[in-house]
Parts: sequence; C-alpha cells; structure tokens
Amino acid sequence: MTDPVPTGGLEAWRGFLAGQGVSDDEAEPRVAAVREEAQTLEEAGLTAEEAFSVAIRRHADRDPLARRFAGPPRRWPSSGTPGASTDARRAILASTDPRRAILAAIGLAVAAAAAVKLPELFGISFDSPAADRFYLRNLSLLILPSLSVWVAWRQRFPRPQILALLGVFLLGAVLINGIPFAAGGSTETLAAIHLPLALWLAVGLVGSGAESGNIVGRRLRFARFTGELLLTLPLLGLGGLILVGLTIGLFGLIGLEAEGFVERWMLPAGAAGAIVIAGFLAETRRRLTGQLAPVLIRVFSPMFAGVLVVFLATMAWTGAGLQPDREVLIGLDLLLVLVVGLVLLHVAARDEEAKPGLFDGVTAALVVLALIVDGIALGAIAGRISEFGPSPNRVAAVGINLILLANLAGSGWLLLGFLRERAGFDRLRRWQAAFLPIYAGWAAFVIAVLPLVFSFA
Repeated sequence: MTDPVPTGGLEAWRGFLAGQGVSDDEAEPRVAAVREEAQTLEEAGLTAEEAFSVAIRRHADRDPLARRFAGPPRRWPSSGTPGASTDARRAILASTDPRRAILAAIGLAVAAAAAVKLPELFGISFDSPAADRFYLRNLSLLILPSLSVWVAWRQRFPRPQILALLGVFLLGAVLINGIPFAAGGSTETLAAIHLPLALWLAVGLVGSGAESGNIVGRRLRFARFTGELLLTLPLLGLGGLILVGLTIGLFGLIGLEAEGFVERWMLPAGAAGAIVIAGFLAETRRRLTGQLAPVLIRVFSPMFAGVLVVFLATMAWTGAGLQPDREVLIGLDLLLVLVVGLVLLHVAARDEEAKPGLFDGVTAALVVLALIVDGIALGAIAGRISEFGPSPNRVAAVGINLILLANLAGSGWLLLGFLRERAGFDRLRRWQAAFLPIYAGWAAFVIAVLPLVFSFA
C-alpha cells in the first residue's frame, strides 16, 4: 500500500517547478515538504484532496512559487465528500497551529526538566549514594514520556493507542525496577541501555497502528523523524555548552560562583528539556526548509563506505585479524548500527517514485561492505564464546549482530534488484519497516528475559 498523498497533486507541483526552471535537486525539498504536510493532515482525517490543498497553501506562505501554483483560495468540499467532519477539520487545523505547537513544546520541556529533578524530593539527588543505580534504570522513564506526549499530540494518536503506550511505559517501569539485578552486573547495564530503545520504538509502533493510514508509511516517517531528532540534539547541545560557559563567566564577574547551580539544576534540567525541544525543532525545520537527513546521508554514506574499504583493505594487506576485545566489538557494533541507520534514513527519506540514482548505488555498496564487517564481527564474537563461554554481553552482541546481518542481507538484495530495475523501491521500504518491531522485540528480550537466563548477574 502506498502513501495516501494524492500522487497527481504532487506530480503537478513537481511539473510546475520544472516549468519554472527549478532544478531537480532544488525541487525535491519543496515536494518533500508538501508531501510531509499532506500525509500528516490526511492521517488525521482529511481527504486526499483537502490534505494536499491545505499543505500547498501552508507552503505558499513561505514560497512564492507555491503561492502561484495554489491560485486563489477555494472552499472546503461539500459535506457529502468522504473525510473528516467540519468539527474534525477545525480540530485538526487548530492542533497544527504553530503557536500552539510552540507553547506545547515549551510546556512539555518544562515537564521533562521537572521530572528529572523530582527524585530529589525523595532524597535521591545526583550526588547521593543511590543516584547512580536509580538514574541508570529510570532516566529514560523520566524524560521520554514528555517527548512521547509531544509525538502523540502532533500525530493525533487515538485513545486506544494512547492507553497502549501508557501500558508500555508502566510495564517498562515495573520491569526495570522490579527485576532483582545484581549490583553492578552486566544484565542491569544491558537492560538500562535497551530500555530507552524499547520505549521509543514502542512509540513509533503504537502510533503506526492507528486506524487511518498505512503502517509502512507511518513507521518510516517515525524513523525519519527520529533521524532528524538525533541530528538536532548535538546542535542544541553545543548551544547549551555555550550558555553554560556564559552563565559561569557572567556570575564570576560579580564575584559569585555559579558552578553549583549549573551542575545541580542547569545541566540536568536543561538536557532533559532540550530533548523535547529537539523534537519540536526537527519537525519545524523539516516543514520549513525540507529535511536535513537526506543531505547528511549523501555526505556520510560515501564517507562510511570509504572508511570500511580502507579498514578491510588494511586487514587483507597486513593479515591482521580482528581483536576480539570487548571494547573493539562494541565499537564495531556501533559502526554497524550507524550504517543500518543510514540505510533506514535513505529508504525513509527517498522519493519512492524516483528512478535509481547514484546514491542508491552508494548505499548498496555501503551495505555490501557492512555485511563483510558484520561477518567478521560475528566470527570474533563466536571465538570469544568458544574460548570463554557465553555471557550476557556476548549473547546480546550475537543477537544484535544477527539481526543487523539479516537486515543488511535483505536490504542489499532488494537494493541490487531495484538498481537493476527488477524490483520496486516499495519492497525495500516494507523490508526496513518490518525490522522496527524486531528491534523492539530484541530490546524487550534483553530487558526481561536475558537477566533471568543469567540469574540476574
């Protein structure tokens, strides 16, 4: 099932831009911005015609060409047209009001900041003896609810999805705090690392199950939003560091030390609130200026491919084997996760109707190189298990590497078929979307089952 956006309207908009002398590279962000807006509105209950009409007019506020394309304002279709009711239309348009979005984002950011400081009322401050284990387990449970509320509000989750998401968060809180982990054990650390992944994927999976809209499109849009969010966070972090330095410097000029305030309040509360603000900025930037992810994919995919080529060539030239140290394997797994993330973002951000291009070939080459590296990593992990026996870290590493191997193998096969024009791009979109619940299921296994297998050690 393809995305519900009216293809004819998008093609007419693309053709109009071409007729105005706009190049394909310059036109694609404009088309993508209208597509994103129309998809959101249609999933909320507008008909395809209404969604495209509203989307192009919103784009017209900042693009003179869109203003010329849209023409004079038109009335809503008659009440007999299938779609949202008049009241529903008003609610949809009100919930996408930029002013309301700004106020909601600020309010949720304040809520996240307050949640991080709330444990201090119960004697759990950041410098208390119990702080390390408490925040290791619960930090994601303090911050992610505010960001999840933002996503649920913007995507207009129906009530059953909201209740299901609440149940997931409650279950996560019970598991991470109820399992009798050994102090300082590997299973506790692994569960704490996988909990935010499981919770965040649950937000995307629960939202993709809404009644009005296709699951594949919703999952990939959630993946694209996640990528934009992760790209926005470092920018906010850099601004936050400048603000911290400025605060300390200014108060120092009048003889006051602000380090204590910065450490106890500004840094933890600011970091928590910044995650929600990053979600707001990621969505706003995408709608105003197009997506940042496709641009960075075109930059980083060739760079990652180059690094893997040099790495593999050096191994072959020197005859050196992969050192099976835990730190090395962790770094290699992170590299593979980044590669899979780049492939997912490429699939989620790409226009599925476009013909195969240069960067599809670059992505296919990156996948093949990552497959080789993943095979080497699995061999090294198997060697450690054979020599030292299974452990929580080794089992977790084998599991995620096998999942990444399956993802990369299927992606490579489908990409090659698409490049040879023997398969449509939609098959690759469906393949990537199908892996989101697999990642969530593995994270849940590491949280709830792996500690039991290894006696909570």
